[in-house]
Amino acid sequence: MNHAAAFVMTYVAQTVEGLRAKKESGQGSVEYAGVVFVVAAIIGAVIAAAELLTDTSVAQAIMNKLSSAVGSVNSAP
Repeated sequence: MNHAAAFVMTYVAQTVEGLRAKKESGQGSVEYAGVVFVVAAIIGAVIAAAELLTDTSVAQAIMNKLSSAVGSVNSAP
């Protein structure tokens, strides 16, 4: 193999590896944002369903638990 072919093969391999690394950059942030969105959607669905119940004691219990959970997260140092 001559020097030009070795140079081209090395250049292509480095470029492909660089593109792979760039493609995965920031992926953790996207996954974290997705998890936060899903949790928020679930909480919203629970609140909406709780408001539709005729027995308000169950709805109030759910709202109290969610409020205390969110409050404990906000007050954490």
